Amino acid sequence: DSGSTGYQFSVCLAEWLRAGKRNPVSVFTNSFKNLQALTGLANIQFIGGQYRENRQDCCGYLAEMALQSLNFDLCVLGADGCNPEGGVSCTDMETARLGQIAVKHSRKRVVLVDASKFRKDALITYARMEEINGIITDCELDDETAAYADSITKNRNALESFV
Repeated sequence: DSGSTGYQFSVCLAEWLRAGKRNPVSVFTNSFKNLQALTGLANIQFIGGQYRENRQDCCGYLAEMALQSLNFDLCVLGADGCNPEGGVSCTDMETARLGQIAVKHSRKRVVLVDASKFRKDALITYARMEEINGIITDCELDDETAAYADSITKNRNALESFV
C-alpha cells in the first residue's frame, strides 16, 4: 500500500528487521516510499506500472498483471474507510483494483487503518470484513470500535505468525 499508514508500517518493519526481531522477509510493493524505507533490509520486489507522482506509487494494467500471478502469505493494506457493514474502502479505482487482487491472492489479510477512518466508507469497497484477518490501528479508538477491531484479529489469528 502506498498511503501514509502503509509507509509507517514499512518504517516499523524496517526497525524490526534492523533489530533482528523479525526473520528476513520478501516484500512486494508498488510504493516508492516503502521501497526506500526497506531498501537493504528485505528482499524487495517492486510492482511497476503507471507512475502516480502525487502518491509516489505505480498502478494500472502492468501492476494488476504482476499481482495476479503471485500468491502471498500475508498482505498488508491501507484503507480510507473501514466499516463493519460496508467493508474496507478507498478513494480511487486504481488502488481499489490492486487491493482486490492482493486480497484474492493472499492467505492472510491485514488492514492498516487509523481511528479517524473507522465506521466510515470511502468511495470504493475493495474487501468485505469477512475477508480480513486482522486490523492494525492506533490507540485513538472508542471502546466499542476497539472491541470490534480486537475481535477481528483475535478471532482470525492473523498476526500470530507475523508479529
